Amino acid sequence: MSAEKKITYDEEVIFKQLSVEGLRHRFEKRIGSGSLKPSTNRMLNRIKCIYMFIRKNGIVTTQELVEEFGITPRTIQRDLNVLAYNDLVISPSRGKWTTTQKKVKMSS
Repeated sequence: MSAEKKITYDEEVIFKQLSVEGLRHRFEKRIGSGSLKPSTNRMLNRIKCIYMFIRKNGIVTTQELVEEFGITPRTIQRDLNVLAYNDLVISPSRGKWTTTQKKVKMSS
C-alpha cells in the first residue's frame, strides 16, 4: 500500500486479504454456505473496525478501544486475540496494541 493512500476509518472498507475473510469462510463452512448470523457479521465488522482504528492511530491502549467502541474490555480482548492470532496486531507492552507489518490489501 502506498504512503499517499489515506486510510479511512469506515465500515465500508472491505478487506480482501485480511484473514477475517478466512474466518468468514470457516464460519460458513461449518454452518453451510448460507448467510452468517447477524451477530457473526457484527463481530467480523467490529474486528475490521478495531484493526482500522489501531492502524490509523499507531499504538493504542485497550482502554482507548473500550472507550472508542463502547464495548466491554473482555470483548475487546477477544477481538484483539483474533487479530493477534492472524498476525495483524501485536502487543509491544502490556495493554498496548499496534499493527504488524503484514500486508493487507484493502479497497474503499
